[in-house]
Amino acid sequence: MRSATFVLAAVFGCAASPLTAQSVSGTGSAFTVVRRTGYEGAAYEQAGVMYGGAGEAGLGPVTISVSTLIGKLTGDDGDVHPPVDVRSTSAALRVRVVPWLALGAQLEARRVASDVGGTSVWRLIGPQLLVTPPLGVVGFHAVGELSYYPSAVVTNGPKMKTALRTMIGAGFARRGGGPTARVGYRFERYDFSDSGGSSPRLEQFGGIVAEVGFRLGR
Repeated sequence: MRSATFVLAAVFGCAASPLTAQSVSGTGSAFTVVRRTGYEGAAYEQAGVMYGGAGEAGLGPVTISVSTLIGKLTGDDGDVHPPVDVRSTSAALRVRVVPWLALGAQLEARRVASDVGGTSVWRLIGPQLLVTPPLGVVGFHAVGELSYYPSAVVTNGPKMKTALRTMIGAGFARRGGGPTARVGYRFERYDFSDSGGSSPRLEQFGGIVAEVGFRLGR
């Protein structure tokens, strides 16, 4: 939690500098995700596509973004591991330290529901790092994102010990606004401790993320 507090303090400190350029953008996205769960020496997979969108507003070096993804994940074993409905909503506040590097903090709420396991809600808070170095072609850039959540609270579920999310890929966004696009591989890892007689559990979400949108302003 201290690391998240430190990042927020840095963000608001930088935000005190003069702000000039403004921008606003919206995107639609698809996440072709595979969920892998390891429990008591066994592992199983569920897969599906999550759809959603995001919006972002920028003022000078500071940006605020919100996004959501919704989908159903199913497996090949039918009734043994029934389908789950997943909804993830996040908000982030970032500040650009240099044009290709931004630091900030992210809050995510994830709802996982199934007919057998019931509904659990994950609330994740932590620092975020975003790098977008240019690729040498006008408008194109690499994308690297890392979010680590030292504060992870689970409702109706075991305690979460480790939570992180990464993404690596490439994007397109011309200076001055216009169409935008991004594609990359996203990976998430969540470690749950033993609780109430249940064994430790590992969950991983991974797959290709594709986004298209439009931006107004710089």
